[in-house]
Amino acid sequence: MTKAMVIALGILIMLPMKAFALDLGLTPDQVYSHWSNINKAILSISKLTSKDAELIGRIDAMEVRIFTGSTPGDILELALHIEEKFDSLRIIAGLHPTRKIQISGASTTPTDVYILSSRILLSAVEWIINHSDKRRLVTKYFERLEFQGKTPSGVYGLVDLADRRLHLVLSDGFIRLRAAKETQ
Repeated sequence: MTKAMVIALGILIMLPMKAFALDLGLTPDQVYSHWSNINKAILSISKLTSKDAELIGRIDAMEVRIFTGSTPGDILELALHIEEKFDSLRIIAGLHPTRKIQISGASTTPTDVYILSSRILLSAVEWIINHSDKRRLVTKYFERLEFQGKTPSGVYGLVDLADRRLHLVLSDGFIRLRAAKETQ
């Protein structure tokens, strides 16, 4: 990606707006990298919300399922569902929910998925910063991981893993977070 494309993408991620058909030439490889980082963030969130070592071990041991025939639209739909789950965590923590983007009915591209995935990653990291030592380094969640040959189905498998992990985090940590918030 060129420097201009990175700057344009950064501006697009931060602005609440209707999505428009802009294809930056991104591939499933870049989206896969984001979801690898999101899964890393979910593992950190599980450790911050639960003291149950067995549960944390189960979340950590979860593996990617194999899918076939997935499309960027399928990934986007599941990612929007995950964004709602992160918003639940954010609201309990006293953070504002993420600003939603409207995706047009046109065909979904990897760029659409990348932009939403970026927003989810930023949301997760903001939650981590709010619930940990302020000196905690968060750069590990923004690693640029190089993958080649990833398909939409491979990305979908990683998004599904994040969904399953986040489900367990919420089922255990949700009640604990709410109780802690109410006692403040």
